[in-house]
Amino acid sequence: MKTEYGIALMLSVMLTAGCGGGGGGSDVSQPAAEEPPAAPPPGLLIPVTSAEEFGDSLRNALEGSEYLISTDNRVFALEDADGLVPALSFANKAAAGGTAFSGTTLQETGVDEADLVKYDGEHMFVVDTPAADRYYAKVGIAELFVPEDMVAPPTSVRILSTDPASSSVTEVGRIELSDDRAGSVNGLYLQTFGGSDQLIAVSQNNPFVYWELFASDYYWQNGNTLIQSFDVTDVTAVAPGWSIGLQGSLLASRRIDNTLYVVTRYSPSVPGVISYPQTDEQIAKNRELVAGVTLEELMPDAIINEGAPIELVDGGNCYIPNVEYEGLPVPPVTGTLVTITAIDLTAPENMSSTCLNAYTSGFYSSTDAIYLTASGSDQTTLIHKFALGTNGAEYRGSGSVPGYIGTRNPSFLMGEHDGVLRVVSSTWNNRFFPLPVAEIDADTNTTATADNDETELTRDLGRHRLTVLRESETETALETIASLPNDANPAHIGKPGEDIYSVRYLENRGYIVTFQVIDPLYVLDLTEPANPVIAGELEIPGYSTLLQPLGENLLLGVGQSVHEELPNSLQGVKMEVFDVADISAPVSMGTVEIGRRGSYSPALDDHHALTLLQTEDGYRATIPVQRHEAPNRWGGDPVEDPWYYYDWSDTGLYMFDVDGATGELSAAGALIVEQPSKEFPYSQSNLYRSRGVLHDDAVYFVHDGKVWSGTWGDSDSVAGPK
Repeated sequence: MKTEYGIALMLSVMLTAGCGGGGGGSDVSQPAAEEPPAAPPPGLLIPVTSAEEFGDSLRNALEGSEYLISTDNRVFALEDADGLVPALSFANKAAAGGTAFSGTTLQETGVDEADLVKYDGEHMFVVDTPAADRYYAKVGIAELFVPEDMVAPPTSVRILSTDPASSSVTEVGRIELSDDRAGSVNGLYLQTFGGSDQLIAVSQNNPFVYWELFASDYYWQNGNTLIQSFDVTDVTAVAPGWSIGLQGSLLASRRIDNTLYVVTRYSPSVPGVISYPQTDEQIAKNRELVAGVTLEELMPDAIINEGAPIELVDGGNCYIPNVEYEGLPVPPVTGTLVTITAIDLTAPENMSSTCLNAYTSGFYSSTDAIYLTASGSDQTTLIHKFALGTNGAEYRGSGSVPGYIGTRNPSFLMGEHDGVLRVVSSTWNNRFFPLPVAEIDADTNTTATADNDETELTRDLGRHRLTVLRESETETALETIASLPNDANPAHIGKPGEDIYSVRYLENRGYIVTFQVIDPLYVLDLTEPANPVIAGELEIPGYSTLLQPLGENLLLGVGQSVHEELPNSLQGVKMEVFDVADISAPVSMGTVEIGRRGSYSPALDDHHALTLLQTEDGYRATIPVQRHEAPNRWGGDPVEDPWYYYDWSDTGLYMFDVDGATGELSAAGALIVEQPSKEFPYSQSNLYRSRGVLHDDAVYFVHDGKVWSGTWGDSDSVAGPK
């Protein structure tokens, strides 16, 4: 930081007493002033009380960082990194003439998410994906893979005008993100206020490193996040607006009304230290350098509109673990800071930040709060709540859940409704998380196996729980008010060996899919937060990794099917609709399978790849699919042999209709944009960042930086690319 500051927490109590005189000299007694309510005791996280305390906390954490004291350089460490680039969830939107078009599919209604494509009914804003995908920072180990003469291609946003009546699209402009701090674009936001349209681009630069460094403080050095605004009211004359650069790597961002929340992680870089020292003398020198660094040199900066650096946070709004807290495991401090920055999009200079000097591993946002999670080594996950208000993010307390929050879209395993947080977590028994089999068996009524059966002892035996938490009325904490299973409702979530594949909450309901051989869909009744119950269950082949409510009574699942005779042999991409009007008896209304073994859709992993549009008769849905159905060219049997897939058949945007009254699901064709040829028998493109956009009967497919268009239900109408 550029200026010194002091930090103090002050408590002043003013007691006032008054007396007055009235006519005739009679005294009028004033009632005794009521004492203010006692402040709740400190929680698991506490604000720092002084700059000295905060500096000591950071320095102590840095002195223990592996990369500063470990001589075991098992991973490639980056060299000088100065060469890096500095620095329900869906709703129809009304366009002119009463037409409707699709928006970004979101986890929570009212919580906007950055995406690679944004559409306002007239213009489509598309991140130029080839430019972003081909960029690798030429630093450290990346030099082993990137040619010396390679330069980062310019990152840009294409602007395309749509004509839904003719299902056509035309490029009308391009925004060049030439700022050296831009790196690659994580996603866009689009909003209208004050009579103007504003496009927000959120970018980041991250070094290209081995995955082992991700958990290291070292990985989070030299990261930068850039937020840029553009006035796109007139797309032929786009006007650059404000920009904010933050020191720290981007973890997540969300927009709620006119406030953009950005979560970043920052590790201070101490000049002169030797990463992964090889001698005791080098270790001693590293510790000496860390001990001598000032607090201002350890804290992240922000730059507004390319001005002078300013302090992103000060110790007055930073939190550290409370070592005296007894209610939960106290997490260690780390050499990184996680910061929640609130940016008022109407007055960005009025931003505020709150930081946390403790390890975090997950993130979830409702309209009212941001929750940060931290997986521990004792089969426990901590959850910290930060309420969102006019003053930014305010710490409200911490709680814990048993086990770990899953790796498949982990934020979806959390959901808040009326101030109550619901969380699905899992404990495991395998070589990585050694939980005794006997403990699992006792908890799940599973028959124990022979002690010497190594295969049985090491296979995954999951134990899944729903935990319900809310803010305590007497403490700075999140208290557990219920869980499943429990004594009154002992039924288990999932059978032995089944993993959690998807979770979705909708107000007072929860939906969970587990899978190993079959796909049980569980419907939870969460009407009474203190008494959650499994209301219904449905067993079907295959699984869903994404669950999307369609109104109150229908649920759309995106997943994969399995072979009828070989249930462990995954096959094509599967779309399925469930009728959940009767939560005690969910019913499958039918499935549509695309392709066979080897087929893939990014919607299996990314909910933004699912596009939805509500119509008078029901719903329309699209997902990008790389379909594999041709016989394997090498003669292998993809059913019998798990090492073989069917050969690639085509790539396109597949369309589906859902009848709103009956729940019937039907295929509506596909916009096919790529097929095998003698010259190219394998796909030459990547579906990773592909998106669909719907506007009335017009269908647009954004794929590999290009845009194809067509008409709903007409597979022969595809035009493009543009």
